[in-house]
Amino acid sequence: MSTQTSTIPTPIPAAANTQPAGSSPIAAFAGIRRVPQPVNDPNRSYAPGSPERAELKARLKAMAAEKLDIPLVIGGKEVRTGRTAQTVMPHDH
Repeated sequence: MSTQTSTIPTPIPAAANTQPAGSSPIAAFAGIRRVPQPVNDPNRSYAPGSPERAELKARLKAMAAEKLDIPLVIGGKEVRTGRTAQTVMPHDH
């Protein structure tokens, strides 16, 4: 004759929980952390006549001339029908 054992898990008493409420386990680290000082990119003014502005305008002109094939996405799958239409740039229409 066998005895039946309960398959319902028993809750752990609150006193047995050594983690403070709302915290996650933390891995121990005994070394010295050497985090490099953050370095920002240089601020560019894009002032009229500056090389940065000329480079930006040239890239925008090149991008405006590109023809892209943008598919429909239906149900997570790309659908290409061969029927095309013109799209406009949001900042220039």
